[in-house]
Amino acid sequence: MGTREITGYAPLEIFRLADIEDLAAGADHHLRVFNVADDWLLEDIAIPAPPTSVAFAPDDGSIVIGSADKNAYVCGISLARLLTGHEGAVTALAYTPDGAALVSGGADKSVRHWNLANGQPIRSISGHTDVVTGVAVTADGASVVSTSADKTLRVWTLASGAAVSAITGAAPIRCLALSRDSTRAVSAGDDRLVHVWDIASGRELERFAGHAGVVSTIAVIGDGKQILSGGADKTVRKWNVAAARVIAADATKVHDMAISADSTHIATAGEDKRVKLWDLEGK
Repeated sequence: MGTREITGYAPLEIFRLADIEDLAAGADHHLRVFNVADDWLLEDIAIPAPPTSVAFAPDDGSIVIGSADKNAYVCGISLARLLTGHEGAVTALAYTPDGAALVSGGADKSVRHWNLANGQPIRSISGHTDVVTGVAVTADGASVVSTSADKTLRVWTLASGAAVSAITGAAPIRCLALSRDSTRAVSAGDDRLVHVWDIASGRELERFAGHAGVVSTIAVIGDGKQILSGGADKTVRKWNVAAARVIAADATKVHDMAISADSTHIATAGEDKRVKLWDLEGK
């Protein structure tokens, strides 16, 4: 059987748990908990004096540390599971609606789907060519939306990881949010603009200008009619969303438009030399 060395610590005593799934190593005023399988540091608990004994609660929800200062400390264990697989920083996270799985994005340009019950990866999704900066799962749990410093917003099928669509912007994208019904995606980044996209058509519904620096965070409020954004200019801004949807009326150019008297239909005339009649849903 081979041996491994965990370096960087000065242990006073090593405590092996009964189930040997974790290892607790006492060091100068610290108790460090390692995963035996891969030597990952799971917890680093500081106490006033060197630890001299340790016991885990039956449910693994807390740990009791005996100390050289004549006290015993009951501490909670905050880390439930370690998910390993990304080859670089983990830059974005999102739960699936049922809370049973997690989607992550990383500096390794990948989007990864995880089973939270056992911590195992379900699949890795490739396609971005730069750091993944945002991930979100649609309300029905069927799709994943991701953004990247490669200037793209991409939609994937969660069950298979298959690519559905891609939108290419003018600048690296730094943040992402979805509306509650997942019909719209909001992105922002180095161009200092906040963009609202119709996910189904891939068309831009609206954009907001005002930030004087990179926009690094965004959130959609309630029913999706308002957006909050924050950035390098030290401001948080609130925007009112007016656009409802995009109607792809012509492949090249729309020359004229008229609304019916009862405001239920729209007639358009475009470069394709046709007059088209639409309802307000774009059908």
